Amino acid sequence: MSRALAQTLVDSCPGGQTVREVSQTVADALNPVSGRPVSGSDELLVVAGTSYYQHGPGYMVANKFAPLINLGTADGFELRDATSNALIASELYSEATDTNDLFAVQFMREPSSGSLMLNVYGFTVGGTAAAAFYFKQAIASDFPNISKAWVVGKWSDLNADLQPNLNEFTIIASGG
Repeated sequence: MSRALAQTLVDSCPGGQTVREVSQTVADALNPVSGRPVSGSDELLVVAGTSYYQHGPGYMVANKFAPLINLGTADGFELRDATSNALIASELYSEATDTNDLFAVQFMREPSSGSLMLNVYGFTVGGTAAAAFYFKQAIASDFPNISKAWVVGKWSDLNADLQPNLNEFTIIASGG
């Protein structure tokens, strides 16, 4: 999904961007041990997936550089504002499926390296795919007018085709 997000950015932004793919286990854009982004401010790191599985977002969340915190609780998932700890959205584990999921899109910057990261995720594979679709269709297509650093929403596959459609998204909150 990160490849699709990167291609969306190439297609949506003028100026001949270069895309390169690097494993999170290789010392390059991230420190492979800590997950700290070290690419600098001249590259945008594009990461699909939550901080549970992705080292870069994990580092950003743990060090309070991400605008959103995603948590697993005793009975479900929560998305919280990292600054205020205010609950933005939650869902029970039993409700999170590949056809019904919360999702988040967030931009964040690591302050010492200046590295900028785009992180798109749901709590399921289907939710992450839906988040990537939402980014492509609703955010990247209107990049010049985007003024928010993050958005949290809900995707429900209303027509049971296992594919996201824009009318299946409900935006819960955005900020930054």
